[in-house]
Amino acid sequence: MTTETSWKVSDEAKRLWAETNERIRKGRQAYVERAIKLGDELDATLVGVWIPRPGLSGDPAVFRSNQDGSYFRVAGKRGEVAMDDDSEVVKNRAKLLFSVPLDFIGDYAIVRFDLNSRIEDGILFYTPRGYPENKRYNPETDQPISSD
Repeated sequence: MTTETSWKVSDEAKRLWAETNERIRKGRQAYVERAIKLGDELDATLVGVWIPRPGLSGDPAVFRSNQDGSYFRVAGKRGEVAMDDDSEVVKNRAKLLFSVPLDFIGDYAIVRFDLNSRIEDGILFYTPRGYPENKRYNPETDQPISSD
């Protein structure tokens, strides 16, 4: 004896899903627009949005420096972030603690980012154009985002 299960979704549920998806898309688009503005301030170009593994924090936008072509993420503002080897006073004042070296561009602390190894590792990585639509970057079919 077999039973058939049918999932009937009401028009109201479909409408709510569509509204939620649109809110998420608009939120992602607003995030990308803010990241592009920050990139202009840092003399860098937004190249993608990295979705970190659970437990990792920090801004997921990845920029390419217009000065030297290196890739980086923004860790936070000066005074809001600390490294493991900073004093306890600095660590207690910081909002985020990093175990990697931080560099600074003006008031912003940055973390250098190895774009190619992240793509090769298969870590979720979205291009700015694809991120609002939740499109994962595929190095085999998408345009290259690395100028190496």
